[in-house]
Amino acid sequence: MNPFSPASLSPLPKTLLPCGLPYQLTWDDLRPILPGYDERESARAQAFASHDKQGLNGGSNSCILTLRYPTGENQLSSETIFIKHIADPEKAEAQKYQFIASRGVPTPRLLDTIHKDSAEIILLEFLPTIGIDFHSMNEVRNLLHVLAQLNSIQNPPDFFNPKPGGFPDLEFDEFIRSALIEVSHDRTLPFRIDIPRWLDAYHVAQRACDSMPSAVNHNEFFFQQVGWAQRDNTRQFVIFDLETMGLAPRFTDMAEILYPLSRYTGRDQLELFKIYFVKMCELNQLELGIDLAFHELRLVNIQGTFWSLPWIVDIARNSNVSEILGTTPAMAVTSLYHDLIALQLLE
Repeated sequence: MNPFSPASLSPLPKTLLPCGLPYQLTWDDLRPILPGYDERESARAQAFASHDKQGLNGGSNSCILTLRYPTGENQLSSETIFIKHIADPEKAEAQKYQFIASRGVPTPRLLDTIHKDSAEIILLEFLPTIGIDFHSMNEVRNLLHVLAQLNSIQNPPDFFNPKPGGFPDLEFDEFIRSALIEVSHDRTLPFRIDIPRWLDAYHVAQRACDSMPSAVNHNEFFFQQVGWAQRDNTRQFVIFDLETMGLAPRFTDMAEILYPLSRYTGRDQLELFKIYFVKMCELNQLELGIDLAFHELRLVNIQGTFWSLPWIVDIARNSNVSEILGTTPAMAVTSLYHDLIALQLLE
């Protein structure tokens, strides 16, 4: 099964299991999002663990609860919500949800934001479906058009500016070098990895990316960061999980998904990029044609693949990386090789 299909990513309903409220929440905290809540009958309110999360979004910092609460004598209503606890104030998401929604980018409804000590707790509309059907071009267009909307936002506030941090360049170069050495031992590769030349190509791409126009990007965009809200009798496509959202080279998100999207849909990368690019031009007139834009995207993808390679190699040592990420170290360097050849950064 495709690890990024809705069947692999969507929450799984389960038998309702009574539970306490997480993250020090109280029923008084939740009352504003519960229509008709009857305080006089508050003793009858109860929370249930109602769904198991799937995909890569496990962990204890979020959960799905069904809240059963009194709305009058002998009357109960219920709401299912997604709750996320964000301990680090620098990773807060509420302002980002509010801002991009105000600019027309569809997100789950932000029902409320609660602060406990220095933590932010966001209450979000429940999404019964995560991911897209790769066989549906309508859903693929939804994905590409929403991404174009996000990347076309003008004049974002300061909280989208990237935070300083990360490893020093020389230290990170050594991580990349070590990963390349390890992958180069794979005798199934149909090409040789000349490590000094590949690192030179990485630095060329890195310098090019440093001078590119920036835009609001998700920055960890993949198929598990989109889903479908059920509103009355219609489904609304939305983007979520905004912790890493901020300014980056404008085609960063598109570079992240283009190769796997091509694999999963069976469609040419340039064909898919054109759908995105046409929408970008409708929203924010770009000062370049599609060929130069695709060249720019390849440079961003080269930098991003080099950056991710140490992580992919590390995970591959301990697990079946293709099942977790939809890629392997060999697949990553093969994609990288084709981009380097296409841009004549390798002979």
